Amino acid sequence: MKRIIVILSFVLIAIASCIKTNLEDISNKSIPNYSETLNSTELSATTQSNIIALDDNNFITAIQDQNNNIQIIKITQEFLNDNWLLTSQTLLEVGQGNLAFFNTLENEYLIGYTSSRGYILQVIDENINLSYMINDIESFIDTAYNNIDSIHFMNFSYATEKQEVLLGGKLFSQGTSYSCLLSMDKTANLLWVKTYFENSTISNVLSIENDNFLLLNTNEEGTELIRDDVTSNSYAKFDLTNDTLFFGSQVFSSGNSVFLTGVHNDIGRTIEVNLQSNTAFVNEIDLYPVKDLKAVFLSRNNFVTAGIQVEGEIQSQFSSELGSVGSLWCHRYIDEYYEKVLDIIEMPGKGVLVSAIVERDGKYYLHLTRIDEEGATFINEYSENCI
Repeated sequence: MKRIIVILSFVLIAIASCIKTNLEDISNKSIPNYSETLNSTELSATTQSNIIALDDNNFITAIQDQNNNIQIIKITQEFLNDNWLLTSQTLLEVGQGNLAFFNTLENEYLIGYTSSRGYILQVIDENINLSYMINDIESFIDTAYNNIDSIHFMNFSYATEKQEVLLGGKLFSQGTSYSCLLSMDKTANLLWVKTYFENSTISNVLSIENDNFLLLNTNEEGTELIRDDVTSNSYAKFDLTNDTLFFGSQVFSSGNSVFLTGVHNDIGRTIEVNLQSNTAFVNEIDLYPVKDLKAVFLSRNNFVTAGIQVEGEIQSQFSSELGSVGSLWCHRYIDEYYEKVLDIIEMPGKGVLVSAIVERDGKYYLHLTRIDEEGATFINEYSENCI
């Protein structure tokens, strides 16, 4: 018996000596968490663009540099010497002007900007080559609607079934601005234009079922949610004020509910509106104090928000996941002077990516933040004021 015990003890000691007790922490390498500035290109503070993930390590976005040159660039993240590094390369020189938007158009991309020749739209193919250019929008509207002075689109939505692009913004005619919606097909043929209200802007548009669309019509008195179609048969307008002005910048839909985000008087709001039976139920979650706010609706039916907070001379970025009863996690980033949030997207299974503009000594740069599914980050300045 003693002999057996001695042999077993030797085996256990041998096995234990093979077990590595100080395992290498590779969590950040496999699931990125970082807050990094792309220092290679100085930007214009007016840059507006979404960011699109090609895969987990490569992204494309559009930028407007300090000389108003507009480019589509690819950003690559790489894990070297226990740190994440960002590099970029220019894929396409688009033109010169003020960048209004850049986002996906099914398997292609759509970019809009104002140039010295007027408002220009470009359809870019999946290989980042120019497919179509539209530079005669004003002439089309002059014929279809009325004589206009200028036009500006802020965003668009793509209706997959009809292969129709809806562009929201405003036009100027005879000294007055009007919120407007323009329709075109994927091959850049302009189809129709609708105007809505004076001194207003369509700040966001979303295509939904039954050839309907949702509009955020914004003016000095707040934002109204409008449901409509090209014939106006389904037209309905919803009051979002709830005794408090609401200025919306984003709209999402899920089932019978519509979710909106916006900022007013330094308060960021996420509003849920139920569209059943043409009635609106407003359920608000407030974030404050907030200068800017963007949100993404996750595949697990929660929101993650990202925004800018101002405290004295500090402008920090915050991010927070909002559940049904409040914030699940919240972080504040004080490593840069954050100017505005450009976009926030979900990286399925690996958290979210936030693109923003930061300012240093009067110069502006692109900044990316990766946060994993549980909100972990290396810069974790928690603040109760964040939620």
